[in-house]
Amino acid sequence: MNGLKITAKKLQVYVKEGYTPEDVMDKHEITEEELLARLKHIYKAGDGSKAVAVYNDLVANRKKPHHIKRSSVKVSAAAAEETIRDRLENTNESNTMVQPETSAAKEVSEEKEKSLDELKKEEESLSKEVMQLESDHKELSGKHRACAKELRNLEKVIDELEAKIEECDRQINEIAEKADSIAVLMNEKCVQRKQKLAELNRLREEIEERGTVTICVTSDGVIEAPENPEFVIDDAGYQSVKDTIRDREEVEDLRVREVTTLAKLLKIAEKASRVNLICDSQELEIAFQALRSSQ
Repeated sequence: MNGLKITAKKLQVYVKEGYTPEDVMDKHEITEEELLARLKHIYKAGDGSKAVAVYNDLVANRKKPHHIKRSSVKVSAAAAEETIRDRLENTNESNTMVQPETSAAKEVSEEKEKSLDELKKEEESLSKEVMQLESDHKELSGKHRACAKELRNLEKVIDELEAKIEECDRQINEIAEKADSIAVLMNEKCVQRKQKLAELNRLREEIEERGTVTICVTSDGVIEAPENPEFVIDDAGYQSVKDTIRDREEVEDLRVREVTTLAKLLKIAEKASRVNLICDSQELEIAFQALRSSQ
């Protein structure tokens, strides 16, 4: 109701601005009974004279020039005061214009009007809601504890992983240092190998050079090594070599004597790494090279 918007401060303003009771009622769309009830509520302290005085001030504004046409009510101040006081005293607060109550006061009033059965039903409903809320809270509490436990487990896993990472990092550094040391050794070994290989090649060349024997075969079948006096001409056992090569294709064009000489040459050459053969028979030389390479 618009009457609730009327306050003591607004009433003071209305009086100063020349409002009449009718102006106030029109402004807030209320009846005269509602206006009187509101005045009684606003000025409830004391004997009600303040409410009467304010109402009289509003009535007095009717006599001002700009309000004469608005109201044709003609009452004396004494009569008006007496009438207002009586009406204020007889105004029922349960009328259309009731005292403004707080939400808490309204709830209390409504609860008083409820029957005992309704209160019990409401109590039962609220009890169920409380029990349900407690159950929900308990369930949520369990979930919260489960989450907290899972978080602790994950934190433990993280700690273990961090420890493993630290250990792996330590091993990486250790292995990296070891790998660097091995790389240095590898380089050293590579240099040494290169040096030793060069030395080996020189040694092999020297061995090959010293192991090469120049053998000469005279026209009468005599075998000599004039350039290598230290080389011993030993053809013992040549007969077995002769028996081995007599049926070979390489000796088909040789005479019997040349086959014997060839067998001796092959036996003597077993002690030499390389043989440089000098002879008058080209067929004998070709057969010697072919058979020696196949041994």
